[in-house]
Amino acid sequence: MNSKPKTYDFIAVIQKVPEIDEAYVAFSICNFIGLRKDIRAKITKQLGDEVHITVVAR
Repeated sequence: MNSKPKTYDFIAVIQKVPEIDEAYVAFSICNFIGLRKDIRAKITKQLGDEVHITVVAR
Protein backbone atom coordinates (compact mmCIF):
# COMPACT_ATOMS: atom_id res chain seq x y z
CA MET A 1 0.00 0.00 0.00
CA ASN A 2 1.49 3.32 -1.09
CA SER A 3 -0.77 6.00 0.39
CA LYS A 4 0.01 9.67 0.67
CA PRO A 5 0.81 10.81 4.25
CA LYS A 6 -1.85 12.89 5.98
CA THR A 7 -0.92 16.57 6.35
CA TYR A 8 -2.30 19.16 8.76
CA ASP A 9 -2.00 22.88 7.95
CA PHE A 10 -2.71 25.67 10.38
CA ILE A 11 -1.82 29.22 11.34
CA ALA A 12 -0.44 29.77 14.84
CA VAL A 13 0.92 32.67 16.87
CA ILE A 14 4.46 32.41 18.26
CA GLN A 15 4.12 32.50 22.05
CA LYS A 16 6.71 33.06 24.78
CA VAL A 17 7.70 30.36 27.22
CA PRO A 18 7.25 31.92 30.69
CA GLU A 19 10.43 32.88 32.58
CA ILE A 20 12.91 31.82 29.83
CA ASP A 21 13.88 33.27 26.45
CA GLU A 22 12.23 30.58 24.33
CA ALA A 23 9.09 30.38 22.19
CA TYR A 24 6.55 27.86 20.92
CA VAL A 25 3.45 27.49 18.78
CA ALA A 26 0.43 25.54 19.99
CA PHE A 27 -1.57 23.66 17.39
CA SER A 28 -4.12 21.85 19.52
CA ILE A 29 -4.99 21.55 23.18
CA CYS A 30 -1.91 19.48 24.08
CA ASN A 31 0.46 19.74 21.10
CA PHE A 32 3.31 22.23 20.84
CA ILE A 33 6.30 22.89 18.61
CA GLY A 34 9.28 24.71 20.10
CA LEU A 35 10.88 27.49 18.05
CA ARG A 36 14.51 28.19 18.93
CA LYS A 37 15.88 31.71 18.52
CA ASP A 38 18.02 30.72 15.53
CA ILE A 39 14.99 29.30 13.70
CA ARG A 40 12.93 32.43 14.44
CA ALA A 41 15.77 34.57 13.10
CA LYS A 42 16.06 32.43 9.95
CA ILE A 43 12.34 32.77 9.18
CA THR A 44 12.36 36.43 10.35
CA LYS A 45 9.53 35.90 12.86
CA GLN A 46 9.33 37.00 16.49
CA LEU A 47 7.03 36.60 19.48
CA GLY A 48 3.44 37.49 18.56
CA ASP A 49 3.92 36.87 14.83
CA GLU A 50 1.72 34.40 12.97
CA VAL A 51 3.32 31.44 11.20
CA HIS A 52 1.94 28.87 8.78
CA ILE A 53 2.69 25.33 10.01
CA THR A 54 2.42 22.08 8.06
CA VAL A 55 2.68 18.82 10.00
CA VAL A 56 3.05 15.56 8.08
CA ALA A 57 1.90 12.41 9.86
CA ARG A 58 4.19 9.41 9.69
